[in-house]
Parts: sequence; structure tokens; C-alpha cells
Amino acid sequence: MVAETQISPPPAKKPVYGPANPIPLAVCLAVRSFYVIQGLKPSQIAPMVGLSPAQITQLAIRKGWSSERVAKRKERSRKAEQAQDTRAKAEVSQIHEAIAMRTEELAVKTADRCADILGNVAGIDDKALQMSSGALRNFVQVARMSRGMDSRGPQNSPGGNGAQAGATLIFVGALERASKPEAKQADAVIDMPPTLPA
Repeated sequence: MVAETQISPPPAKKPVYGPANPIPLAVCLAVRSFYVIQGLKPSQIAPMVGLSPAQITQLAIRKGWSSERVAKRKERSRKAEQAQDTRAKAEVSQIHEAIAMRTEELAVKTADRCADILGNVAGIDDKALQMSSGALRNFVQVARMSRGMDSRGPQNSPGGNGAQAGATLIFVGALERASKPEAKQADAVIDMPPTLPA
């Protein structure tokens, strides 16, 4: 019995492209898609389209795809940075909202505390009232700043609304009444005619 030997066909030669034999349009479009849009290297593209890496590089230079590739890479990078900035701004906005809500809650509780101090029949504890009113003022200020209500413009506004508002003043307790100054009696004034120059 004689063993049959299989003769393998010779490896297919890569076609030689040049002025007489241009690269087919379908291959060019595939190379452009892989090179420009997907950002693959010529060595990665070559086995998929049947060209050598050098042919792909020459084709990219000849067609001007290198500058397109750089522009696409920059655009992808810009979009990634923009998406990251958007996520960061959303997180910061959530933090500001949480701070504003918590300080508003604390401000209400502190205002209730001030009301309790003022409603004490035995007497007002001036020191406790002063401390509570100071805390109340601070809580209100933090809440307003977190919501962007006291900013000077949109660039300083955490909430991005850039609303301008005046300072908030809160007075708690009784203010001392100022005594009226005594009325002074005006001295008599004698009207004299104006003198004319000589």
C-alpha cells in the first residue's frame, strides 16, 4: 500500500497594487474604517484586508487619513473629558443639594430653639439666645451659598443659576431702644442784605 501524499497549494501571493492595478474601493473603505474610525494600527489591519502594513501606511498618507485619524482621536478625547466633566458636575450638584437640605433643616430646628429661649417665662438666657441666633445665621448662609443664591455671577454659583440676592440678616431678640436726642433750641438768625462789592 502506497501512502498518498498531499501536495499543498502554494501560498496565495498578495496582489501587487500600483498605478496599473489600484486597490479596490471596497478594500480602501474597509482600511479607512479600521484606520480612521476604529483607530487600529496598520499591523492590525493588514491581515484583515490582505494588504501589508506598509501598503496601509502608504494608502493612509496618500489619502490624507492620518490627519483625519488625529482629529478623530482628539474628538474622542474631548467627548470623554466632556462626559467626565458632566458626571463630576452632577455629583457636585448632588452634594450641594444635600448640604442645602441638611442646613435648612438645622436652621429650622435652631429657629425653634430661639423661639423656646424667647418664650421662657423665667427669663431670657441672653448668652444662649446669642449663640443660637449666630448658629441660625450660619446655617441660613450655608444653605443659601449651597443653592447659589448669594453668588456674584454664574461662574461662582454651585447650582449654576447665578441668581443674585442681597445679604440675609436675621435679628432674634429685642433690640435696645435708642433714646431720642433732646431737641435743641435754635438761635435766632438775623437776615442781612447781601453786600455788594465797591
